[in-house]
Amino acid sequence: MSLSASDISDKPTLKAIGDRRSIRYFDPDRRVEDWKIQTMLQAGRLASCQGNINATEAIVVDKDTCEIWDEIEECVSGFNVQIINQSSHLIFWLTNLNAWYGRANDGLSTLALSGALTKYHGWNYEFTMTQTVPRLMSFPTERTENLLRFESGQAVAQAMLAGVSQDVYSILIAFGRKPGGIEKAFGLPPNYRFTWGHAVGYPLEDAHGGGQRVRLKYEKLFHKDEHGTPLM
Repeated sequence: MSLSASDISDKPTLKAIGDRRSIRYFDPDRRVEDWKIQTMLQAGRLASCQGNINATEAIVVDKDTCEIWDEIEECVSGFNVQIINQSSHLIFWLTNLNAWYGRANDGLSTLALSGALTKYHGWNYEFTMTQTVPRLMSFPTERTENLLRFESGQAVAQAMLAGVSQDVYSILIAFGRKPGGIEKAFGLPPNYRFTWGHAVGYPLEDAHGGGQRVRLKYEKLFHKDEHGTPLM
């Protein structure tokens, strides 16, 4: 199905955030259209990422065509088996650690060419090549992984909201029953980290049932000028 931008509904960002729910009952008879999955992935691709390196990747799984579905099902926590079997698609979000060490140079170059890195902030070619890039390349894998997992989280969040904007809902689910099983099932190289399992589909339950989910009070979470002073 070929669509132009004008064919896609435009839900305000704040409404999509307010409408988002973790859905646990999907309609197994409704398949999410390919273009909506692509829209979600594009939203993730455009998420903020340090140095323009795009370290977040994903494997999209359709149980009707996936040859390793049984292996995947063996890895998911028992209380999530029904969810994945009702969902339209599973998205397995991955963090590619090698992106940091392999793309930083090109990523910073594209930022410089776009005018984002300017002399006003102290950037120049010599500084970038002799200080910035070598410093980034010296980061231990553990530190890099923490930074990149955060960026993967941003990509996943944007993908989920893009789905809500098209009435497609999600839930992030654990695959902890068989540690390392997903990596083995997909044959992932050692530089990849499996970050999240993400079930996608059309809700069988009322997506607005129960209203907005309970959260801690605003002033319990946010602080003004120093920790412990509530931002009212």
